[in-house]
Amino acid sequence: MVEPFQRLIQRGRLSAFRYEGFWRAVDTFKDLTEMEALLAHGPGPWETWRLPVRPEVAAALS
Repeated sequence: MVEPFQRLIQRGRLSAFRYEGFWRAVDTFKDLTEMEALLAHGPGPWETWRLPVRPEVAAALS
């Protein structure tokens, strides 16, 4: 599996970026169950559009 990545690197076709937000793989039924449990307690940490707007952000937008 290393070879395809090496070819992409040599061709300058592989890139990455740092992400500081919430991320979680949901590959198994257990993963899905855990994510659904998070949602049962309110907005998930990835649902930034449902989280309350911080006062300093609201002030900047007005």
